Amino acid sequence: MDLLPHHTRDFRSNAYWDRFFKTRGLKPFEWYGEFTDLCSVLCKYVKTTDKVLMVGCGNSQLSADMFDAGFKQIINIDTSSVVIKQMLDKNQTHRPEMKFLKMDVTEMNFTDGEFSVVIDKGTLDALLVNESEEVIENVDKALSQISRTMRLGARYLIITLLQEHILRKLLKFSSEMGFPIRFHRIEIEDQPLHKNTFCMPVFAVVITKFKKIPGLKQIFEIVRQVDSVQRVDTAEEVIAVINEMQKFAMMKQHLNKYTLADEQVVLELYSENIESSRYILYVLDSLKSYQTKYAVFIVPLKRETEWLFATNAGRRQLQKDANVQRLIIVTLQREHEYGDIEAIQEELSPYMLQLTPPKFMFGTKIPYLSVDDSISKDVEVVDKGRSEWNGTFRIENFLAEDEKYYRRLFFLGKQNLIQSECRLIQSDTKKKKVKKGKYHFVIDKDYLASKHHISTVAGFVLLPDFNELIYSGFRVLMIGLGGGVLASYIHHVFEKATIDVVEIDPEMVKVATKWFDFKEDSRMKAYVADGLDFMKQRAEQDEIIPYNMIVLDVNPNEDSPTQMCPPRPFLESDNLKHMKRLLSPKGVLVINTLLFNELIRKEALNQIKTEFQSIYQTNIEVEVNVILYVFPETTNIQTTDSRIPAELVKRLRLVDKCTSLNSTDLTESLKHLSIS
Repeated sequence: MDLLPHHTRDFRSNAYWDRFFKTRGLKPFEWYGEFTDLCSVLCKYVKTTDKVLMVGCGNSQLSADMFDAGFKQIINIDTSSVVIKQMLDKNQTHRPEMKFLKMDVTEMNFTDGEFSVVIDKGTLDALLVNESEEVIENVDKALSQISRTMRLGARYLIITLLQEHILRKLLKFSSEMGFPIRFHRIEIEDQPLHKNTFCMPVFAVVITKFKKIPGLKQIFEIVRQVDSVQRVDTAEEVIAVINEMQKFAMMKQHLNKYTLADEQVVLELYSENIESSRYILYVLDSLKSYQTKYAVFIVPLKRETEWLFATNAGRRQLQKDANVQRLIIVTLQREHEYGDIEAIQEELSPYMLQLTPPKFMFGTKIPYLSVDDSISKDVEVVDKGRSEWNGTFRIENFLAEDEKYYRRLFFLGKQNLIQSECRLIQSDTKKKKVKKGKYHFVIDKDYLASKHHISTVAGFVLLPDFNELIYSGFRVLMIGLGGGVLASYIHHVFEKATIDVVEIDPEMVKVATKWFDFKEDSRMKAYVADGLDFMKQRAEQDEIIPYNMIVLDVNPNEDSPTQMCPPRPFLESDNLKHMKRLLSPKGVLVINTLLFNELIRKEALNQIKTEFQSIYQTNIEVEVNVILYVFPETTNIQTTDSRIPAELVKRLRLVDKCTSLNSTDLTESLKHLSIS
């Protein structure tokens, strides 16, 4: 039988609904769950003494089930005369007191304030089929009529799929009227799972009619779990949380029905802090047979940025090592506070039970794994803030496994990206504790924590005239300062180098100066500017003093639609021309790249080759970064597997002789050098 409407306007057509119910007959049509699914919410907000209006009742069994449960004062309305007659005939013997009236919700003739509860099960969804002027006008009439017939303190209960246009309409309505609004997620009793069956998550929205008080802050509340009411500040925050709940519910259905082969699904769980997720879940499935069917791995807070947990390849390796068919890897977020491992397991448990794989035996204990029991110890937050360009950032000191202290700068909006890291050493001048349990630290300028920074420094050794420049001094342009760790290191180990650093974010210059000991002097200068604009202006000057090295280490900003590094504009032809003009013919352009698929990588390389002659690369072990060494002129560097060319070995000896840099730090990068 073809019961589906042919056009959205059919939902507002009495003729369509008459045909629908004639064809459907007396068999109840339950749009969004039965009374057993809804009773926990209905019984919370509806008393047996309440006078209840059921709008758009259709042939649902809901009002009959409520009547049998003790709710005797129910009036049902619908625009279809066919279904009203059916429901009167069906209920006249056992429920003669229950009323069924043919009436349009947009033109009700009830008295003002007649009802203490209005229940809408799918009616608003059927009315608000699009956002055309005609539809919105009709919906506004319905909401106005519902509000009029509600007494003060009455509740309007909407059972809905809560698509975003519905959600925004209800938020707008409640805000304009000054009515508190609360959202419940309805857990529908599991139905037999078929491959072609997919159910959108259902919500109950409760709007309470109060007398509007000017200046009173609008109340938004979300009930994520039973008896756990979460209040949020803005409508946009409500939308963010509801979207996350919908995504989780739909993914739950999919994960319960299917194995995801070799995909990795990412889910976010929020708490009272709506600005950021509390947990990020990585769901890994495999078609291979593993010893354990299902397990959860909790990543310690200070280790979530390590290769094993932060990359697709690392997480897949962890799944293989753990020997688990479906592994959920949980990372904790630095804006939040956590208890011990047992407290975290207890908090996660309701969600993990919902993400079990197909045919997982109910009642089976889910193993929780981790590398140790200390989830977040030895971490001290020394500063946090927000910048226009990079969003929320955080600076932490922590004690690592080597029993040494380190400092990190994180951009929290970029999956906890470590922007800068340095090692701390105790000051020789202040060995006394400045606070209980804390010491005065200074930056260890002889240490680079990041492997891609080490590979960047290795680029100096690739310069054709390195043997002369190490004595006379390198001229370096760096686009991207971050915490200033790399710039300070180059300034420290190459005592005759002059460095220009360009940073678009003035907040980062302050952070680098205050927390990472970045200092300007006669050899190092910081410019707060857009790197592209800076290079264009310099390249258009009549007289150019060329740079021996340009370092491009630029992350996309917080709102970038693609998180590739460097951002696409830096690889556009005109901007590459500017870089080439600023670079000495025997110089090198060093680019830190993070290109997430082979197609983007090839596109980037082809673009670079339009302006530059030679490109070499070094892949960084246990990191996703690839460092490119780009030369304006044809450069022949002999590359062999795991062996450093003889000419480079000689240059490394000069490094040991002329700088405080230990050349062994550069050997790994040079061993893995290859033509790109």
